[in-house]
Amino acid sequence: MKKMNCVYVFVTIVCVLFTSAAFAKEKVIFTLNWTPQAQHVPYFAALGGKLYEAEGLDVEIQKGNGSSKTIQRVALGDTTFGLASAANLVQAKSKGIDNVVMIGAVFSRSPQLLVSLKENNYTSPKDVAGKKVATTAFAALKHMLPIFLQKNNIDEPAEIILMNSGVIFQAVISGKVDFGDNYLPNLPTWISLAKKQNKELNVMKFEDFGVDHYDLMLVGNKENMLKNSETTRKFLKATYKGYAFSKKNPEKAVDFYIQYNPVLSKDTTLLGLPPTFELLEDDYSKTHGIGSIDPAKVKETIELIRSGYKIEMKIDENDLFTNEYLK
Repeated sequence: MKKMNCVYVFVTIVCVLFTSAAFAKEKVIFTLNWTPQAQHVPYFAALGGKLYEAEGLDVEIQKGNGSSKTIQRVALGDTTFGLASAANLVQAKSKGIDNVVMIGAVFSRSPQLLVSLKENNYTSPKDVAGKKVATTAFAALKHMLPIFLQKNNIDEPAEIILMNSGVIFQAVISGKVDFGDNYLPNLPTWISLAKKQNKELNVMKFEDFGVDHYDLMLVGNKENMLKNSETTRKFLKATYKGYAFSKKNPEKAVDFYIQYNPVLSKDTTLLGLPPTFELLEDDYSKTHGIGSIDPAKVKETIELIRSGYKIEMKIDENDLFTNEYLK
């Protein structure tokens, strides 16, 4: 009887261990480009809606501190995946970081904006020359503004004023700076806040003045992804399901987002969703599938950055991205 009891206990332990292993989820750290904003809603929707969990992933979303920092973390293996600007990745590649690649498109067009007071009547790139432009220390604008001016044959640079992201809007409204750095998904919030102060805004879209390129992209570590290819596929699958869910159920998606970011406003976040979805798709992704990266556009993005920064190093577009994990 004792022998049978021992066998029973042994079998029970084995079954428990087997069951635990079967249902164990793989830990994944996903680092954003910045602190959570409307553009990040789909990731929290995928998290709160258990889309990552359905793929067997235990995803932790961490706030970022600029694309450059996120790329560095991916390169070092401190984070599994990241969200980062393609422009910053080209810069990183030219400085020796060659183990990070783009694995999925997020902003297929430039979301970059320069916002000013309407009363100043700043409407073209020539109005930016010599003016004060507020941005943050780690934002992509530092890299993109010289290209924007060069593309429009403006020789005189603007004066970059570095400040905390939370005070840029008020610096524009108060006249302390001439332009504020902003992204298309965040623009509705600024317009709403300006109206409350009886102010109107002018907006310059970079894409309207010849600077159109890949911007935010999902990125991963080449070596780590080769070892864990299925993890990458599952992460991308669940992430883009998060986009589809958020587009179909914006209020529910924002509820999930607020669940993880309770200090943020539901109403202003909802305003930023339509521009986020607008930037996600382009003609290439409509043909090849959501998230698909166009090799020709990657090449154009690389050459745009190389030209603006006079980077001598030649970068093959095929070394900077892969569509392999979207299959």
